[in-house]
Amino acid sequence: MWVIIYDTLYAMVDRDDDLKIGVNSSAIVFADLDRFIIGVLQLTMLAALWLMGESLHFGAAYRAALIASAFFFLYQQWLIRARDPDGCLRAFLNNHYVGLSIFIGILLEYVYRRP
Repeated sequence: MWVIIYDTLYAMVDRDDDLKIGVNSSAIVFADLDRFIIGVLQLTMLAALWLMGESLHFGAAYRAALIASAFFFLYQQWLIRARDPDGCLRAFLNNHYVGLSIFIGILLEYVYRRP
Protein backbone atom coordinates (compact mmCIF):
# COMPACT_ATOMS: atom_id res chain seq x y z
CA MET A 1 0.00 0.00 0.00
CA TRP A 2 2.79 2.38 0.92
CA VAL A 3 4.43 1.67 -2.44
CA ILE A 4 1.29 2.75 -4.29
CA ILE A 5 1.21 6.01 -2.31
CA TYR A 6 4.88 6.62 -3.12
CA ASP A 7 4.40 5.70 -6.77
CA THR A 8 1.41 7.96 -7.26
CA LEU A 9 3.03 10.91 -5.49
CA TYR A 10 6.14 10.53 -7.62
CA ALA A 11 4.09 10.02 -10.78
CA MET A 12 2.43 13.37 -10.12
CA VAL A 13 5.87 14.99 -10.33
CA ASP A 14 6.53 13.95 -13.93
CA ARG A 15 2.97 13.73 -15.25
CA ASP A 16 3.74 16.04 -18.20
CA ASP A 17 6.72 13.92 -19.27
CA ASP A 18 4.67 10.74 -19.00
CA LEU A 19 1.99 12.24 -21.23
CA LYS A 20 4.60 13.23 -23.83
CA ILE A 21 6.10 9.74 -24.08
CA GLY A 22 2.81 7.86 -23.66
CA VAL A 23 3.43 6.17 -20.31
CA ASN A 24 0.30 5.40 -18.30
CA SER A 25 1.60 6.14 -14.82
CA SER A 26 -0.73 5.93 -11.83
CA ALA A 27 -1.17 9.73 -11.80
CA ILE A 28 -2.41 9.60 -15.41
CA VAL A 29 -4.62 6.56 -14.86
CA PHE A 30 -6.24 8.14 -11.78
CA ALA A 31 -6.52 11.52 -13.58
CA ASP A 32 -8.39 14.04 -11.41
CA LEU A 33 -8.97 11.42 -8.72
CA ASP A 34 -5.25 11.11 -7.93
CA ARG A 35 -5.40 13.22 -4.74
CA PHE A 36 -8.52 11.38 -3.60
CA ILE A 37 -6.96 7.96 -4.25
CA ILE A 38 -3.81 8.97 -2.35
CA GLY A 39 -5.97 10.15 0.56
CA VAL A 40 -7.94 6.90 0.61
CA LEU A 41 -4.72 4.88 0.56
CA GLN A 42 -3.23 6.99 3.34
CA LEU A 43 -6.32 6.47 5.50
CA THR A 44 -6.36 2.76 4.73
CA MET A 45 -2.71 2.46 5.70
CA LEU A 46 -3.30 4.27 9.00
CA ALA A 47 -6.32 2.06 9.75
CA ALA A 48 -4.35 -1.10 9.00
CA LEU A 49 -1.48 0.06 11.20
CA TRP A 50 -3.93 0.96 13.96
CA LEU A 51 -5.47 -2.53 13.81
CA MET A 52 -2.01 -4.11 13.84
CA GLY A 53 -1.10 -2.05 16.91
CA GLU A 54 -4.30 -3.10 18.66
CA SER A 55 -3.62 -6.78 17.97
CA LEU A 56 -0.08 -6.40 19.35
CA HIS A 57 -1.39 -4.45 22.38
CA PHE A 58 0.68 -1.37 21.57
CA GLY A 59 0.03 1.67 23.71
CA ALA A 60 0.31 5.43 23.74
CA ALA A 61 3.69 5.76 22.01
CA TYR A 62 2.49 3.84 18.98
CA ARG A 63 -0.80 5.73 18.84
CA ALA A 64 1.11 9.02 19.05
CA ALA A 65 3.28 7.87 16.13
CA LEU A 66 0.17 7.13 14.06
CA ILE A 67 -1.26 10.54 14.91
CA ALA A 68 2.02 12.14 13.85
CA SER A 69 1.87 10.15 10.61
CA ALA A 70 -1.68 11.38 10.03
CA PHE A 71 -0.44 14.97 10.34
CA PHE A 72 2.34 14.25 7.85
CA PHE A 73 -0.27 12.84 5.47
CA LEU A 74 -2.40 15.96 5.91
CA TYR A 75 0.65 18.08 5.11
CA GLN A 76 1.27 15.99 1.99
CA GLN A 77 -2.32 16.51 0.90
CA TRP A 78 -1.83 20.24 1.33
CA LEU A 79 1.37 20.11 -0.75
CA ILE A 80 -0.30 18.30 -3.66
CA ARG A 81 -3.45 20.43 -3.66
CA ALA A 82 -2.48 22.29 -6.87
CA ARG A 83 -0.75 19.27 -8.49
CA ASP A 84 2.36 21.43 -8.84
CA PRO A 85 5.38 19.20 -9.61
CA ASP A 86 7.53 20.92 -6.96
CA GLY A 87 4.86 20.46 -4.31
CA CYS A 88 4.33 16.85 -5.33
CA LEU A 89 8.06 16.18 -5.07
CA ARG A 90 8.13 17.76 -1.61
CA ALA A 91 5.19 15.54 -0.59
CA PHE A 92 6.98 12.48 -1.97
CA LEU A 93 10.15 13.34 -0.05
CA ASN A 94 8.12 13.98 3.11
CA ASN A 95 7.14 10.32 3.29
CA HIS A 96 10.33 9.38 5.10
CA TYR A 97 8.96 11.26 8.12
CA VAL A 98 5.92 8.97 8.10
CA GLY A 99 8.15 5.91 8.18
CA LEU A 100 10.38 7.45 10.84
CA SER A 101 7.48 8.28 13.13
CA ILE A 102 6.04 4.76 12.84
CA PHE A 103 9.48 3.25 13.46
CA ILE A 104 9.97 5.41 16.57
CA GLY A 105 6.52 4.44 17.85
CA ILE A 106 7.25 0.73 17.44
CA LEU A 107 10.72 1.12 18.95
CA LEU A 108 9.35 2.91 22.01
CA GLU A 109 6.70 0.24 22.47
CA TYR A 110 9.34 -2.48 22.61
CA VAL A 111 11.88 -0.52 24.68
CA TYR A 112 9.38 0.59 27.33
CA ARG A 113 6.96 -2.33 27.20
CA ARG A 114 5.78 -3.51 30.57
CA PRO A 115 5.77 -7.27 31.12
